[in-house]
Amino acid sequence: MPQPLLYSHGDIVQYDRERGTVLILDQYRYPIETVFVVCADIDALLDAVAGLAGPDPLLLASIANYALALVAHRHKDWPTESQRAALIQTVTQLRQTPLFAALGLEGIDQALSQADAALIRGESVAALLAHSGEEQLARYDAAAEACGRYAAELLKKGEQALTHGFGGVAFSWMLHVAQVEQQIGLHLFVTESRPGLWGSRLAAQQARALGVPVTLLPDSAVGMCMRQGKITTFVTGAERVAFDGSVVHTVGTCQYAALASRYGIPYYALACNGSDHRLPNGNAAPLRKANPAITREWAGAQQAPEDAAVYYPVVDVSAPESVTAIVTDQGALRVEDLFKYRSSL
Repeated sequence: MPQPLLYSHGDIVQYDRERGTVLILDQYRYPIETVFVVCADIDALLDAVAGLAGPDPLLLASIANYALALVAHRHKDWPTESQRAALIQTVTQLRQTPLFAALGLEGIDQALSQADAALIRGESVAALLAHSGEEQLARYDAAAEACGRYAAELLKKGEQALTHGFGGVAFSWMLHVAQVEQQIGLHLFVTESRPGLWGSRLAAQQARALGVPVTLLPDSAVGMCMRQGKITTFVTGAERVAFDGSVVHTVGTCQYAALASRYGIPYYALACNGSDHRLPNGNAAPLRKANPAITREWAGAQQAPEDAAVYYPVVDVSAPESVTAIVTDQGALRVEDLFKYRSSL
């Protein structure tokens, strides 16, 4: 069976070496249309990245390398000091952007050091940074596949699995292994996953492309389905995992995790690189907010008072006691065993 899109991080972000541009999949138009936004400057790149479903620190690290490559390509004919100043300015701009500020820019200082060394040697900074970004994505792809394979091993014959949001490349591999290789007869329940509708547009699309039966649920119907015994496991991606095992993911996840715990349903979070050492606990995770218009409007028309206050976080935090296991590229770990994970990425 041919693999659908989103089995590789290169399906989401690419660097065009010839034009010096970054290409980012428009996930608001996919799967109706497969369109890549061509980013020729940093402002365009930041707009495109803001539309990605649950980007995590590893993916953003690669995108940051591509962003620097883009700037280096645009200014390749400038004097060395001017090129370096443009790269430093770009890093500053990335750090001040809510998404990058929330998820961090681990490794960006190393990228700058590599760029400095290339400038001194008179080599192409853009080519070096592009290569670095591609290597990062290749390592991340391998980790995501391993994570997805470990997750598939946790699913039983006839599993009735619920997902919320989109679990990324690892989730795609979990579906592939369960459906195509193991043929366990998986049935997937998918929430709409507002505000981006990542469940109905991305998770459901991946499942159907692989022949997995899908039942789409409104975000408000999960509790009843769990109470009725329709759901036997809950599995999501993880934007980040704190060192105490708290899971940061698409808003709504924490209530489903709590309900799953209440009804004795296991909850597995896919986090190929284990926990983020920069987050000691879930309270330290910054929560980005959605556009208030998403809540006030319906079908393009305003339905709520203009002066009504809106609080709509994009992500929330599930408590460690609600999480059965964190699935990594080294296997499924209980929350209390996360300290044993040693990152290779």
